[in-house]
Amino acid sequence: TKSKGAFQSEDALMKLLFLVQENICAKWNKPVHNWNQTLAQLLQHK
Repeated sequence: TKSKGAFQSEDALMKLLFLVQENICAKWNKPVHNWNQTLAQLLQHK
């Protein structure tokens, strides 16, 4: 159905995002512009 989401729960989505972030961070070697601001905004949505 169109109303059904791709993830069974919000926890499943958060787990996937965490694992993707871990994978990206392991390969990333460039500084991130405005990272402190971005991190603060992400933490507000907990």
